[in-house]
Amino acid sequence: MIINKNVILNYVNEIKNENTRNTYSSCLNLFLKFIKKTENTNITQDNIYPTIYKYKSFLLKRYIHPKTINQQLIIVKSFFNDYTDIYVGKLKLLKTKEKPINYLTPREISIILEDTTNTLDSLIIRLLAYTGIRLTEALQLKKRQLKYKTSEGHVIITVRRKSKERHMIIPSSLAQDLIKYSKYHITYIFESESPVEPILKPYHIQRNFKILAQQLDAKYNTTFYSKNLKTRYIRNSYTMHGIDYLDLLFAENYDDYKYITSIPQKELKKEDIIEKFSSIGEYAK
Repeated sequence: MIINKNVILNYVNEIKNENTRNTYSSCLNLFLKFIKKTENTNITQDNIYPTIYKYKSFLLKRYIHPKTINQQLIIVKSFFNDYTDIYVGKLKLLKTKEKPINYLTPREISIILEDTTNTLDSLIIRLLAYTGIRLTEALQLKKRQLKYKTSEGHVIITVRRKSKERHMIIPSSLAQDLIKYSKYHITYIFESESPVEPILKPYHIQRNFKILAQQLDAKYNTTFYSKNLKTRYIRNSYTMHGIDYLDLLFAENYDDYKYITSIPQKELKKEDIIEKFSSIGEYAK
């Protein structure tokens, strides 16, 4: 198969997410540049593996971080498997070092909430810390999604990212506060005052958190909050501490319990969550 700019363009244009589309376009155009330089734009099943491993050697000279190189190789593999008749099996990727997860402890979350006077900020912090939801997903939540309650009064929500669905449980007290907060909103739980753009943008929340962090640093004479009061770190709190027996009880009675999210980007598995998680905030016994 002859690989050229038009082939790559046709492939990436089918990708809906703009950020993903841009990443794939950049990676595949670099691959195209490489095969042009080697005068081998006609890729076949016979030469695909030698071509990829030569490309890997080329990337090793160009990039320092193994994760970047692995991403380049995976995207090339996806292109051939998704868009051509050429099959690329398992590739030998570079070993990468696992970075430690930055997160806030239950005590740190509690201190932040005690000093938070802004209702919006408080609800976002609780939602991220007690469900593991992403900020962008939280801001997209609609009022009608708060209707699906369990027998204990908790609310199950479904969020979609690309082709995947994830189910999360909102504690009953937090769900009630969200319902109360959004009572006069039209569609979304969190709405801006602008009629043109009713959905709040992430930068609105990040700006609020930056101000809150500065206030906390001044109060406690530290720089901790400016460094750590970030939406990602709050969400990671759920990864480290956030599931309780209420999730387990609900999971056992839910037909598709294995799809209930217990940690970001990973499906809940009944057999491994009991030991891994402890309680936090509103889940505390």
